[in-house]
Amino acid sequence: MRCHCNRRNNEETAHECNLLKGQGLLACAFATLGLHTPSMLASRCFGSAQNPTGKNIVNLCYRAQVTAVAVSLIIAFIFIPLIAALSYSADSLDETRAFRHAEELYNSGNYLIALKQFNGFINSYPNSELIGQASLYIARCDINSGEMEEAIRTYMLIIESNFNRDTKIDAIRYMGKINSPGIKKYLENLLSTSDIKIRAVVAETLGTIGNKSTASKLLHALEKEREPDIQEKLLLSISNLGRNLLNFKTLTTLFKTDTEDLKINLVKFMSSIKKNYTVKFLQEQLNISSSGLKPYIIWSLARIDPYLYGLRLEGTLVREESSWGSC
Repeated sequence: MRCHCNRRNNEETAHECNLLKGQGLLACAFATLGLHTPSMLASRCFGSAQNPTGKNIVNLCYRAQVTAVAVSLIIAFIFIPLIAALSYSADSLDETRAFRHAEELYNSGNYLIALKQFNGFINSYPNSELIGQASLYIARCDINSGEMEEAIRTYMLIIESNFNRDTKIDAIRYMGKINSPGIKKYLENLLSTSDIKIRAVVAETLGTIGNKSTASKLLHALEKEREPDIQEKLLLSISNLGRNLLNFKTLTTLFKTDTEDLKINLVKFMSSIKKNYTVKFLQEQLNISSSGLKPYIIWSLARIDPYLYGLRLEGTLVREESSWGSC
């Protein structure tokens, strides 16, 4: 900053110049902070904003204010988000380390310590994406520690909470490995859930842990089910619980449904009942069924008697029976 005071070759004049420069810089600092306008400060320091030195100070203060605004914007839009991102990255790293540490404890057989660590993880990181996995581990820690009822409660909590579908499916499958009458009843109630994939897993799981009573519930669910994949799983589960439960009478009753996909699944299962009345029923259906169902009926007849029906119906027989799977 140039000083416009009259120059005299003595120390007093030099002192006055330095003093004016100092006042100018102080004025700029106050103006930058927004405490006073540049003109006000120039007037206070130099008597008038029209003073030559005062004019320079006003210009300098305005430039300082513009610079301060620019620096503030840079800090707001670059450095603050950068610091926040670095902070988040550090927290995420700590979160992952905490989960892995608890997981290592579980894998090494220290179930009680692992249980404490997983509970601590959930308390410390309630919004973590790993909460579902941590909850599953807690139930498994309880199982390995002999606390079956606690494990069942944890699995039920997972299924009934806002966890993602995959976590809920894992909980259902793990529950299916616990021998408890209460689990069968709980899973039977889930057959009415609106989530298609959950219903499919429940139907599949009940086929491994259910009994005759469970099979009746599955048959009831089958009558109302409209999803082909779930129909097939229900049929398979009922069959696993006792093939005699899927007898000819039951299948023909279910065959009255208007759902084409269910009829296809029923026809496929009928091929495992190698009886004369099954052949008679399928022959009757062959004459009245839709063109989409006829190839499946032919396939079932050919499986009951490959030689007789394979030759007789060779003109219509679908050759790639593997595409329909095996019963």
